[in-house]
Amino acid sequence: MVDWSSLHYDLLVLIVRRIPLYDDFIAFGGVCQSWRFSLKQYSTSQRIPKTPCLMLAEKEGSSYLRGFFSLNLSLSKGIGGMTRQVLLPQAYGKMCFSSQGWLITIGKNLRIKLLHPFLRLQIKLPHMRTLFHQEIKHLDKPVTWSYAAFFDKIVLSASPSETSDYVVMAIYGAYEKFAFCRHGDKSWTKIRTKFPFLECFLDVVYYNNNNKFYCVDNQGGVFACDIRSPDPGLTSTPVTTLPEELAHRISDVTLFYLVESSGTLLLVSQQLDLLVPPVWGEGINEYWTKGFIVFEVGLDGREWKELKSLDNRALFLGHNSSISVEAFDFSGCIPNCIYFTDSFSDSSNMRIPGGGGRDMGIYNMLDGSIQPCYPGQSRSNVTPPMWVVPSLGITNSIPKVAPLV
Repeated sequence: MVDWSSLHYDLLVLIVRRIPLYDDFIAFGGVCQSWRFSLKQYSTSQRIPKTPCLMLAEKEGSSYLRGFFSLNLSLSKGIGGMTRQVLLPQAYGKMCFSSQGWLITIGKNLRIKLLHPFLRLQIKLPHMRTLFHQEIKHLDKPVTWSYAAFFDKIVLSASPSETSDYVVMAIYGAYEKFAFCRHGDKSWTKIRTKFPFLECFLDVVYYNNNNKFYCVDNQGGVFACDIRSPDPGLTSTPVTTLPEELAHRISDVTLFYLVESSGTLLLVSQQLDLLVPPVWGEGINEYWTKGFIVFEVGLDGREWKELKSLDNRALFLGHNSSISVEAFDFSGCIPNCIYFTDSFSDSSNMRIPGGGGRDMGIYNMLDGSIQPCYPGQSRSNVTPPMWVVPSLGITNSIPKVAPLV
């Protein structure tokens, strides 16, 4: 019998070089320690394809399996592809966000963890009780907020797969406050703001060029936060605002996203149609994306401008931290397109039969057309489908939790 674990390292590298899909990299590294070592050594010197994949909603009453739809396998005509089932009990029944290749999970017990969806490693984050006080008693009441609706967005400044020097930033609560924690913190640190009841923040992103977090409000105002400061706080006024001559292009109902793309910061407006007017206390029952408008943010003295094309880039938007990739580098990824998932933030939508997940697709910047990004239906009242960027390496400084904890 052949001992596959004793294959020579050079031979293993030859095999790795012929693997076309990220999913198969994961499977290769799971064979044994020597195969995993060769993959890790190879990944430090070579670029492994990491096309975002679509993590589907969990099926009601199903097992701990979670589907991941791979764009790498999409067909050139229409939407084909393959859904791989991943055993992921750590995400079962939990609200999830996605950032830097990791999931952020929030459970009914109010515990928050970082979870690597393919290696099933976990990192504990500070408990929600270190952040909430008066609000905590309302979390289990369905008529108000719940554990699955209290956070609007959670993003990472860097991947825990690559460094332990990362920051977790969260938008939370009824008035969109901000808090952050670092690796190893025992509690969340609230960020000082001067407008707790006036602003409605829609997205936050870590912008590497300035080493700061930037967030956007519902008026197109972009605020900055330097968490390296001894007393971190949001700037009292926007560092820049979408100018009026461009703002007139925005519809009355829009979602804003911030995304770093090719070294610049972009503001993306997702234009929505409300097919059924909102009813107080019942949520918005019907809505649909009709298009997107992309702006280059005027930071550091530069002027704002509307982008008519993304060129070779593709954007991935939703409950994940916003992603930009060079499309030609990835099989199955269409350039000059915006891939989006259902992320309407009205918490009452969590009680709509079927839940979120209806409004997903691929928007073409060239002709304004929208086609499906998934050839089926996947909906959830807790965690609708979202984009996940695969990651491989794990630093030795990160504590590992047993897979079934």
